[in-house]
Order: sequence, then structure tokens, then C-alpha cells
Amino acid sequence: MQEGNAFCTTLEPRLFTIDMNTVEHKLFFTELISLCEAEDQLLMKLPCYKSLTSLISLRKSAMSECYGVVFCHLFILHSLLLNLPL
Repeated sequence: MQEGNAFCTTLEPRLFTIDMNTVEHKLFFTELISLCEAEDQLLMKLPCYKSLTSLISLRKSAMSECYGVVFCHLFILHSLLLNLPL
């Protein structure tokens, strides 16, 4: 799901933009942060991650998506401040 979201938000033209005012988007971003910060032992107790032998690829994907969300918001803010077309 993370990689699908990253694909959709990085297409040109973008399929959609994550809007932190949307409850679902904010929840998605909050869960990404949790994946990046949670201890391995805690995540491995969750049913959806029990079968994984390593969380490295999951964490890499989550960090990449977090970077994409932050970069997108910074680009929009920068464009608005300089009055540039998006």
C-alpha cells in the first residue's frame, strides 16, 4: 500500500496530493511515522508482521514515503510563497 501511494503521488501529473486536513491522509502519515519509530519487537507481535523475518524493507518503504509526503508539502508551500504556478 505504501509503494502504491508513493507511485500515485509522484506521477506527473500527480493523481492526488496528500492533504493533512483529510482524516485518512493524516492517519496514513501517522502510521508511517509509527512504522519508522516502533521497536522491532513491538511490530513483530502484530499479526500482520509476524510472518516477516526482517522489517528492513518495510521501514525503508515507510521512510521513503514519509520523505515524499514532506517533500511534496514543502514544494507546494515554496510555490505558494513565491506565487509560482503548481
